[in-house]
Amino acid sequence: MPGDATSSADPGTLAGPQTAEYVGQVPVRGIVEPVWHGSNGVGRGSAGTMRAAMLLSWLPHPAAFGVLVEHIAELRARRDLKRTKFYLDANNLAAALAVAESCVARFPRLPEARYWFAMALLAGGRYREAIAQLEEASRLDPARPGYFAALARAQMGCGDHHLAMASAMRAVALNPVKIPLLEALARILQRGGEYEQALLLLDQALLSEPSAPELLLSRAFVLRAQGRLPEAEAGFEKVLAVAPENARAHWGLAQVSSLGPNHNHLARIEARASQLDDSTLDRVWLDYARYLELEALGRDQEAIAALLRGAGQYRRSLALDAEANARIFSRMRGWQQVWERQTDKVHAAAAADAAPTPIFIIGMPRAGGTLIERMLGNHPDVRHGGERHDFAWCVKQDLAIQREDFLDEELAGRLGELDWAALARRYRQRLTEQFGPGGFVTEKLPANYIYAGVIARALPEARIVHIVRDPLDNCFSLFRQMYSGVNPFSFDQVELARHYVAYEEWMRHLATGLPDRMLNVRYEQLVAMPALVGRAIYRFCGLQWSDQFADPSRNLRPVAVPGSVRVDEPLHARFVGRWRRYEDALQDMQRVLAGAGLVRSN
Repeated sequence: MPGDATSSADPGTLAGPQTAEYVGQVPVRGIVEPVWHGSNGVGRGSAGTMRAAMLLSWLPHPAAFGVLVEHIAELRARRDLKRTKFYLDANNLAAALAVAESCVARFPRLPEARYWFAMALLAGGRYREAIAQLEEASRLDPARPGYFAALARAQMGCGDHHLAMASAMRAVALNPVKIPLLEALARILQRGGEYEQALLLLDQALLSEPSAPELLLSRAFVLRAQGRLPEAEAGFEKVLAVAPENARAHWGLAQVSSLGPNHNHLARIEARASQLDDSTLDRVWLDYARYLELEALGRDQEAIAALLRGAGQYRRSLALDAEANARIFSRMRGWQQVWERQTDKVHAAAAADAAPTPIFIIGMPRAGGTLIERMLGNHPDVRHGGERHDFAWCVKQDLAIQREDFLDEELAGRLGELDWAALARRYRQRLTEQFGPGGFVTEKLPANYIYAGVIARALPEARIVHIVRDPLDNCFSLFRQMYSGVNPFSFDQVELARHYVAYEEWMRHLATGLPDRMLNVRYEQLVAMPALVGRAIYRFCGLQWSDQFADPSRNLRPVAVPGSVRVDEPLHARFVGRWRRYEDALQDMQRVLAGAGLVRSN
């Protein structure tokens, strides 16, 4: 390979120029290596296994030959693994994969080789292959917490959050001490809702580096997810005390603080923003922080200006095929028409009675699904599943798809290949493994609305609750949130409104084709008449109602949803019609929705 000064001959042969003269041995890192002098100069074992094997065959104790050759080969393997890391750092994925794969082929029992091959596979999005390598690495060396942490990361990328949590906890049980590993495990556990364990790891890391801004920031966000808002506020202030330039800390602080004329951070945010170029990501975070602070102060014109600038700049940084969603919706409508004409029951499985009954809470993000889940969670027979990707993961498993994408055009095109009975068994088995038999489990992932037809066909026992909110309130609630890495359509008014129109058309089609399988719930009615609407939801799900279940604030389970840091409040209607504060600035959004007949035109 380029830059490789060693022999390219097969290390298992003794062919090649035999011009080396044995000189002696020197210890290198505790391992004895041969040293020779020959036509190519003075060298050590790293110059090639061929020459080393020829040389070592002259030793007076032939038994030492195999041991030393093995040591030399392992040194060469470790050198190759360093090259793999170098190529990964340089974003040369092809070279990293080639070197690492070759190393695994030559040294299949070297766990480090499998680990670095997995790192290269992960960089290329090949999660299932990476999982296989990391499982073998962990089997070969089960005392390495880093292997289990990487396995958890790969499983999370595949959408298998349940196994990811199990792998992460195995890593924790091995008592990791390196700070990067502690931080990585804390992030994984936070994503899985294991907040207390994540805090323990972050606190352990902070004992060694008490002023590390990223550790302090991660800790503050975990506290926010737990609803411990005063502690989260103090946590973000600690970050800014050591790193006043940390833009995400400014944004987090604006989210959790009780803002007003006598308590705000606007001057500090604007001072920092004035030092940054408008095109930087830090400036985007600060624009969102300014929006929150200005809105709380009632300075609406300045607030919406900051929001429009931040959203616009972030949208310009994204690579997005604006028409891809329309093509996916079109493909899904075609499948639904096919399935509605079929009357077979291939999806039914005998295991349905033993598994928990799933309750899918679907709809647009920011429509109010969290309120329904918390209301349902007041019942003793209902376990919170949260925003789990389990159903989508089961679909991808059935189709042998390993990409992280929730649903793309290729996946949508292959839904006709699903084995419905196998899909149902797989999903029910996962529910039983995670939550035990019987009862009910919620799966509150809003984007499952795109899978609603698949869910209805595969799982006849499933309840599907669809939460619907006023289109302008829903769209504006999405637009005002900084969802970094998700919902890329939400940073442009026109793209967001068009997405909403496509979603609404899809749900209208489902309502016609699945009239008895899905309950539509209006957010505005839910907050105005919680007992009446709650009773209807419970009846649809097959649950016994009690008036005490109407108050979702009785449910103290943490919710890690951006913007939902005060979910412990009683139901209120403060956010109904909030978009009207910025009506003039939201004309583009209104025009698209009005053109589809979803709102009145001005």
